[in-house]
Amino acid sequence: MSELSRPGSAELTEVRALTTRGVTCISQALSRAVELTQPDELTCISLHSDGYANDSNPNEERAQLKAIVERLQGSDLPVFVNTFAYRSSADYTLLSSIASALSGRCLQASTLSEMYEALKGSTDALLAPSVPTYTSSGEGCDYQVFVSPRMQRVNGSSADLKVRGVTDEPGHTLYRYREVDTEAFSASSAPDCGVGDHDVRPLAAFAHSQLASGKLNTAKYGLVSIRASRLLNAHARALTVAQLTGLSEDLKRAALLGLDADEPPSERYGMPSAEASVLRVLRALTARSQVQVDLDALIDGYQNASVRRIEGTRGDDGGVTPPWVATRPAGDPSRARVLRLDINRNDAEIDLLVAQEVELINRETGELIDEVEGIELKGKLLCFNSYKIVTGCLLSVPSLTVKLESKQVHRRPVELGVLEGEFEPTSLYTISLEGRPLVDYELEVGSLRQSFERLCLAKALESTLSALITGGSADYTDAQFKALERHHITPTLQLSLHTTTPYADLKQSIAEGSVDARVNYKIDLGDERILNIGKLRSANAQLARRFELRVNGVTLERPMKRRSARSCSTSARLAPPRRPARHFDEHRGA
Repeated sequence: MSELSRPGSAELTEVRALTTRGVTCISQALSRAVELTQPDELTCISLHSDGYANDSNPNEERAQLKAIVERLQGSDLPVFVNTFAYRSSADYTLLSSIASALSGRCLQASTLSEMYEALKGSTDALLAPSVPTYTSSGEGCDYQVFVSPRMQRVNGSSADLKVRGVTDEPGHTLYRYREVDTEAFSASSAPDCGVGDHDVRPLAAFAHSQLASGKLNTAKYGLVSIRASRLLNAHARALTVAQLTGLSEDLKRAALLGLDADEPPSERYGMPSAEASVLRVLRALTARSQVQVDLDALIDGYQNASVRRIEGTRGDDGGVTPPWVATRPAGDPSRARVLRLDINRNDAEIDLLVAQEVELINRETGELIDEVEGIELKGKLLCFNSYKIVTGCLLSVPSLTVKLESKQVHRRPVELGVLEGEFEPTSLYTISLEGRPLVDYELEVGSLRQSFERLCLAKALESTLSALITGGSADYTDAQFKALERHHITPTLQLSLHTTTPYADLKQSIAEGSVDARVNYKIDLGDERILNIGKLRSANAQLARRFELRVNGVTLERPMKRRSARSCSTSARLAPPRRPARHFDEHRGA
């Protein structure tokens, strides 16, 4: 090392010339390391990464890595691969699959001591006088898993199993699994794993190995079979990389050491499914506009999923100028009427829309404004608020306190088992949402075939109708329309005050700690031509691709822009078709 780090050495110059480009190419590193191995020398490759393999694109990287793994599995090279994931930004699932397939272990490196112990374990294996390759034929079973608590190994295979770098000492276990039908399972006298004195480690090893190979549903099937309530409740909804990392680590621990002593066993499989889901309860409350929500109780237990906006407009100097009008509740300020439920499938969110009747006042003088250009506002002006009950598949509020205004509205929650007793029109009811599944377990999802095409047509229709009704009103004169706009009121008498963020610089606010950041996941539909509906061109852009507009012989660059002169002569001609936009090609295969 002293020679390599000598000032001016060629090696040191080469290292210092290395740069990164913001992308990750794991296959290049693994391929180069394999080239350095020798057929008569046991080699451990330690693969470290804090990112996602995406150079030149994710699909190509996965294909390259799969080819390298299969080539090593089929060769006689004495090589095993340990992988290390740094931070939540690392693709733990990919690194785990590489380690599982190549006789190694994957570690989510959170401390230096963990890192040291993992590297020391690899070194001990390499220094052992005899390090054989453990092999097991896949004949007679559908799956098998090798487990070594000392070496922290959990390696599985659906075919012949070959585990390299295994020290020749006791303590290794091989589990072999065979699929049977329901009749054979019921007739078997074999003990159930996890019942009585029978260990759950075979189930945990199976679930961990399936997760490492990318079979999430099968892994969760194994998780359910363990019948450990705390473990199941913690990981049943695991879907994101961070969540899957936690699931993998807990399954590995159970496979190596068994369940914790304080883990309560369950007599039944799975979680209770008889309880009404959060979605069904909310739909029951929003079926009729005869429910009022207690805002004080809602806000008291509410966890904001986004930065709350403030009224006003931010200027170039960073200051906020509030609107000249303000509102005050016309009735009980702690009550708001439930209007509807909005389900955002792209963000896995459920929003509850509520409305309050308000009065408009002059912010500076406090004077009541009950009429605008002859339009009576008393009893008509509404202020709307939306609360995210579910965001990112997580509850934002543990319960809802509501006032029910009719027997019909009260009957449905009683039938769902979330309320008891007779209807009391003056009472407030607290409906608990915690512990319930977000959606019904028996929910059936149909085919998504042609769904994207239908969504594109619906979006085009929505945009067309929106454009047709923008900028005017069939009920009011131009003067009334402008007066409402000046008072921040829409033609449907809904208040629409300008709002802005409470910060001027988001990065600075995050650095100061006044604003927190979280990872947001979106679900999109698309096809090989376009990623999602958001990539559709606007109507103006689409028209510009096909037409050009001339006014008095002059071609306009923005043909949809309003013009005050109405006596201009115009003409339009169809332009020749143009090639598809480049972003179709750039995103193909993503």
